[in-house]
Amino acid sequence: EIAGNIFAPGEFVTKRPKAASDLALVTHVVVDYDALSIELVANEEDHFAKIVKGKMDFTPEFLEFSINRKTNFSVDGLYKMLRLKRAYFATREEHAAILEQLKKFQAKTEVEFQSMNDYKGSTAMQKVQTCKTNLQYNFVLSLSIYKGTDPVTFPVEVEFEPTDGSIRCWLVSEDLAELEIKIRDEIMKGELDKFAPFVIVQR
Repeated sequence: EIAGNIFAPGEFVTKRPKAASDLALVTHVVVDYDALSIELVANEEDHFAKIVKGKMDFTPEFLEFSINRKTNFSVDGLYKMLRLKRAYFATREEHAAILEQLKKFQAKTEVEFQSMNDYKGSTAMQKVQTCKTNLQYNFVLSLSIYKGTDPVTFPVEVEFEPTDGSIRCWLVSEDLAELEIKIRDEIMKGELDKFAPFVIVQR
């Protein structure tokens, strides 16, 4: 049994064409789009069947940004996270600009929310919107989404919301949501084309 990235099963087939051809009638491939995985089972009726598993994993640096995920940051926490990520920004200036904006936002909210516990619901949200006025909280990132793939470029925005006497924020990107699906489908289709002689089971 071999496990690797999403390209591993296809590599096994293309680099060992004779073995794949000889076992074509007793080989199947299981594809799971939700789990981002492909599993090749060669010589399926034998106890010593060859199993090659491929998984499409997100890169660690991509996950650290937690874009479109459920992770929330404090304003200071987001600042500290982005401070060490300059390599993934379009320009050095854009990286410096978003850090400066977060500092200004932190300063303004500290003044506006001196008695934050007195503000609830729409009143607190209105004060957050006031603190955001004339400040730009968007930037462009360029990084690999999945392991083994080329970097892609997409815009990101920072969203803010008052909660439990503090401010929480998170990163969102509509373009990224589309890119994740587009890249996944392109890779999966490209890999599936390599398994034409075999039975393909899709989950």
